[in-house]
Amino acid sequence: MRILQLAIFSFLMVTSAFAQNEVGDLIPLAEVPESVSLMKHADAYAKAVAAQDYAKVADLTHNDVIKMGGGKDFIISDLKAEGDQMSGQGFKYVTTEVGSHPEFLNSNEELQTVVPIKYYLSYGGKDVEAWSNLFASSTDEGVTWKFVNLEKFDDASLREFVSNVSTEFVFPR
Repeated sequence: MRILQLAIFSFLMVTSAFAQNEVGDLIPLAEVPESVSLMKHADAYAKAVAAQDYAKVADLTHNDVIKMGGGKDFIISDLKAEGDQMSGQGFKYVTTEVGSHPEFLNSNEELQTVVPIKYYLSYGGKDVEAWSNLFASSTDEGVTWKFVNLEKFDDASLREFVSNVSTEFVFPR
């Protein structure tokens, strides 16, 4: 009986050690200022998307994307058109959830990582989940962060639009 209890306990410990939430491992990797600031900024980005606050989304978008994408006003109008299309199809944002980043990469004194975002929406009275990954970048040692929604990019186009992507960056699948 004691062996069975030990086996069950061991099984539960092993499975919980490898369990991961679909949004990402929500257990804080470290309460370091860079991570705390990253999560705060990513949450602000996700909530701005959900609230259709496109000026705020543009403010939190990577400067290279703003420049290569035709400027802040063009980015805002593009975001608004996408939001209007989703609303017209019957989607409504309910809430958001930010996952944690796996690690920081350093590229020419710029911190970079990927942050998974989970959007909860309603559609025709049903709950729907949508996933997105954000490329996150900080040029001030993690005090502030800018983002690129990776839904609109692949590895090559991200590197074309963002000038300083780390050579170690692995595009999420």
